[in-house]
Amino acid sequence: MTSGLLAVLIATRNRPQNLLRALESIAASGSVPTVVIVVSSGNDVSQIINSPQWPFLVIHEHILGYGQIRQKQAGIALIPASIQWTLFMDDDILLD
Repeated sequence: MTSGLLAVLIATRNRPQNLLRALESIAASGSVPTVVIVVSSGNDVSQIINSPQWPFLVIHEHILGYGQIRQKQAGIALIPASIQWTLFMDDDILLD
C-alpha cells in the first residue's frame, strides 16, 4: 500500500494517553500516512494533536456528545479526495 494514499481515522473520548500512544505508534510504523484524522469528544486533546513531532498532517475535529458512529461520520467528511485507503483505528490500538 502506498503511504501517500493512506488516511488513518481515530475516534477518541476521554483517553488522551491512549491517543498519544496510538499516534506515536503510527509515527514509528514503516508506512507513514498522508493524514491522520482525530475526532474527539470529552477531554481536550489539542496539545497532543498540535505537537510538532508528527511526521504526518493531523486534522482534528472536536464534537459534542459521544458515540463512535457519530465520530467516524464526522471524520469521514474530513478525508481529502486524493485518499484511496482509510484505516479506522480505536485510540487503544498500537501499530507494530
